[in-house]
Order: sequence, then structure tokens, then C-alpha cells
Amino acid sequence: MHQDILNSLEKCHQDTTGRIEAVFRFDPCLALFAGHFPGAPMLPGVVQIEMVRSLVERAENRPLEINHIKKTKFLKPIVPGDQITVEIESCVKADGTSVTARLSVGDVTAGTLRMTLGPTEMTLGPVEMTLGPKGSSEGGPMTAYPDVLDLIPHRPPFVMIDHILEITSDTIVAEKTFSENDYGTRDRFVLEGILIEAAAQSVAAKQGYDHLDGQGDSGRGMLVSVGNLDFFSKAKASTPLGILVEKQTQVGNFKILTVSISQDKAAVAKGTIQLFVEP
Repeated sequence: MHQDILNSLEKCHQDTTGRIEAVFRFDPCLALFAGHFPGAPMLPGVVQIEMVRSLVERAENRPLEINHIKKTKFLKPIVPGDQITVEIESCVKADGTSVTARLSVGDVTAGTLRMTLGPTEMTLGPVEMTLGPKGSSEGGPMTAYPDVLDLIPHRPPFVMIDHILEITSDTIVAEKTFSENDYGTRDRFVLEGILIEAAAQSVAAKQGYDHLDGQGDSGRGMLVSVGNLDFFSKAKASTPLGILVEKQTQVGNFKILTVSISQDKAAVAKGTIQLFVEP
């Protein structure tokens, strides 16, 4: 994914104040559009987050990790071939680089983002985390749930969960092991944006599972915002990740959920996402 982003950058300018303006255009033939979604391709919100990160890395000439996402909103679907303008204002502080960004297609704002980036050695340290009474990020599925591809609309290479460990009325625990050369990895670690996508796909899997029984919504939906999401440590490839998503509330077709991601019993990320789900 990281290479697709770099290849889709058409131009980039940084002024003397550090303000960045760049233009991207993603080739409709990219494999990611075959997986997100077949027959109705759109640019994933998490790719938009990674676009902003890549531009700040380019400006600072060093790799950066996402430490905290204060608020991100995805306001308009972006489709293959759209010309996307990204405007960024950043400020280097003691605790990292504070970033505010706007993505637009033509005159329409497609997304906004506020986050903090830090150098790769920055981490908040390990935090113990359990996924619930049955969930475990160290083993395989404990119940014979359907295959993930029977539950979600996503397809390779943009499938970010392997299987379901547990489903209750308001929660899902899923698991994913990324390979070192997976679409969502870079330098043997999983990109932070991809962790958000894994959580969103876990929600889609639960919706798909409920829909099989004639309850709940279909598996289709759209990530519309991310809020107060902290990343505590880097997620390693080749080691299982546990993904716990808990529904907090629902207003109409909008669901607000808490996300907790762990690896080797230590917290990797925790925060809130909001999804619009099709009835």
C-alpha cells in the first residue's frame, strides 16, 4: 500500500512556513480497488490517513509513526481516477509532529484529519490487555464461525482479518496475522492505518454474521470517523493480532464503537471509530 501511495503522488510543494500541498491520483487498475470494493471501488479512508503520513515523512526526510489520531472525518467517497488535493499544516513539538490536514476533490472537502506523528523509536510502552472472557490473540478460532469472505464485502489484497474468535450481541473479537510482505505492512511492521481497517472489517464481519440469521444490518458500510485513537507500540508482522470491537451506541445508521488491538498480550492501539452501515 505504501508504494501505491508514493506512485500515485503527482506533485507536491512545501512553502517556507512548512505548509504542504500535494496532488494524488490513484490508477483505477490498482489491486486495492479490486478488494475495496468489487464492483463499487472507492479509496479506503485508511489510505487517506497514510497519504498524509507519507507527505509529512517526505517533508521531514525521515520515517514517522502515528502516535495519536485526535479526529479524522471521511466526508465524501473518493473513487479511482479522482484528483485529490491534500493540504497539510504541521508543527514539530517535543512530543512529536502535530498535523492538521484537509483532502478535497475539486471544491468539495472529502476528509479532514488531526494527528500526532513521532520518530520510529517513539513508543508509549507495553500495556497489558485482555480481549475478553474468550478472546485470545495467541490461538485460532474457538467456535466454527463462517469464513470471513462469506461475511464481508472486501476481497484480497484488502482483507485485513483472518477469522473470528468470538461474537456476542455487542462485540466481536477477530484475529489477523500479517506476513512481512503483506499489502498492509512496511519494514516488517503493520501500518497504523491498516489496524484501523482491521477494526472496521471486524465490524463488517459481525454485521454479515448477524445478517445471516436475518438480524441486524448487511455487511456493507463506510468508515466515517476515527477519534482519540492512541497507538502504544508497533504491530509486528508474522505475529497474531487480536482485534476487539465493542459497540457503544447507535444513532440511526451510524454506529460508534470502541476498538482495542493487542499483540502478545500487550496493547497496540485503543480508541473510537464511527461507521455508517447500510440497512
